[in-house]
Amino acid sequence: MKNTSLITAAILATTFSFSQNLTIQGEIQNPTGKSVYLFVPNEDRTTTFLDSTALIDQRVILLHAADIAEIIDELDLDEAKFIYSHLDKDGKFKLQATIDQTIQVVFTDGNENTQLIVSPGDDVKMTLNTRFFDETMQFSGKGSEKYNALISLYLINEVIAQTLFNSLENSDTTAVIKNFTTSYDDYLLLLADYKKAYPELDNYLSITETGANEYKVGMINYYKSEKEFSKFVESLKNTQIADFKGVDLDGKALNLSAFKGKITVLDFWATWCGPCRAEFPAYKELEEKYGEAINFVSVGVYCKEEDWKKMATDEGFKNNIFLSKEVQDQIKELRVDFIPRYMVLDENHKILDGMAPRPSSGELQSYWK
Repeated sequence: MKNTSLITAAILATTFSFSQNLTIQGEIQNPTGKSVYLFVPNEDRTTTFLDSTALIDQRVILLHAADIAEIIDELDLDEAKFIYSHLDKDGKFKLQATIDQTIQVVFTDGNENTQLIVSPGDDVKMTLNTRFFDETMQFSGKGSEKYNALISLYLINEVIAQTLFNSLENSDTTAVIKNFTTSYDDYLLLLADYKKAYPELDNYLSITETGANEYKVGMINYYKSEKEFSKFVESLKNTQIADFKGVDLDGKALNLSAFKGKITVLDFWATWCGPCRAEFPAYKELEEKYGEAINFVSVGVYCKEEDWKKMATDEGFKNNIFLSKEVQDQIKELRVDFIPRYMVLDENHKILDGMAPRPSSGELQSYWK
């Protein structure tokens, strides 16, 4: 099982008899990993690798093929089967399986993924550049028309949504919502055209249609809430922040006002927050570079104090405040409803930006440089 070929490795079920082959081969430019995979997502959030009679944990798809084989050996899954392909030195790959009906699968390089609808007999060539994963994805060959149609639907839907949120600073909310509605209705007409052109996609596209109106309303409501929040953040500018009080790593009382006299960056985070942790390296880099002139204050919220203390200590943050559940009403007026959240204060702790850029953006330091 561990002796895999350079191009293709597929273990097919011996207890199933399918009618036609599926082949997806191609080339990835600027690959981020060494392998690519096809798997079937299940409604219960487990993962079935294509042609599998066993369920493999979702995290397995992020591992290289040899690691997958090792895990399968450890689990003693004699009939565990999956589809993956190593990339050769040119980024080329080949995925093969045998299927008897049109199904939805996920293609992933372990970093990004995209949904595909595959059919028996498909023999397609796929190319993409990981710098813009979905945007550069192209298909040719037998059955490729439906692949390209689906990719265009994904991208059009993405553009419509992005255009909506790029319009948050537009003062005419009514016009923005009208334009979004018109564009989305045209998208649904295109979807109906594709149903006629590609009957094999009917089931998948019908499901998309069913939830379309709910999605449209949800997007509009989300836009309205973001619009309202943007106005709120703007209203915070030049107002005095409340002098909230928490505890430091030694359990001693500590007020925010202890950091007056310098521009102060607040980082609201929690131990369970993945995006928060993803910003730690960039945050610490700024703290190390500018920490003599700028106060970087790490504010732990919405988690257990003992967990916060361990993580803050391990990360080595210089200035720390923890707000327990009992005292979090102190920041209620700031509406720290989601994290990570960054704020920049002036030397007297008036708010310069209530929704500052993330450290990784490279824009945060513009407030003091």
